[in-house]
Amino acid sequence: QLDIVHCTLMPHGIEAHHTTSRSTQFQIMIDHSIVGPLQLQRGNGTLRIQDSIIDGMSAPAITTLTSTHAAGITTHIERATIFGPVQLQELIQARNVIFTAPVYVQRQQTGMVSFSYVPESSQTPRRTHCQPDLALAQQNQSGKRKTSMEEEQIYLLFTSSRYGDPGYAQLSISCAPEIRRGAEGGSEMGAFHYLRQVQRQDNFYHALDEYFPFHLAINVFFVN
Repeated sequence: QLDIVHCTLMPHGIEAHHTTSRSTQFQIMIDHSIVGPLQLQRGNGTLRIQDSIIDGMSAPAITTLTSTHAAGITTHIERATIFGPVQLQELIQARNVIFTAPVYVQRQQTGMVSFSYVPESSQTPRRTHCQPDLALAQQNQSGKRKTSMEEEQIYLLFTSSRYGDPGYAQLSISCAPEIRRGAEGGSEMGAFHYLRQVQRQDNFYHALDEYFPFHLAINVFFVN
């Protein structure tokens, strides 16, 4: 068992080759951490990621595919931002996750992806309340075709996607509201879901409206 909690493992990630008895299962948990590529092969176990950033650094971010039909590795992801392609054998759950590149899951008959951003051409288990799927479905139901300007609103936009920058993995204030408010509870998708930034911003505006003189205009300027 390996638990990585409140750690930074960059630019290197984790590479594991399970060589013990097939009946022995391993468990890897990544919590509130920034980690490089994850390459888990020839194993039987569980990978859990929560409140973390996984950065492939121009390589696949997570790989758990094997060439055999053994039980393999099951993956659970919650409140995470994944930079780079993802190739999984089995995805039990992905919730409030931002995938920046296509996701391929070998066993698509089990598991679910919810309240997440999943790029086009991804092959995953059943998806619900995901973007841009939800926006496109609503567009089709309304019978209206969006202009190119409106279609850009559901694209990802970060303050920075380069490790080491102050705004690394932070959603830009210009990012689409479908993403900034698309997670459970109306919060933002991704690794910073727990900060409740959108709700805090809304509460701040409500407080200003109550005490600010009516003839003056107000605005908030973010440092990064």
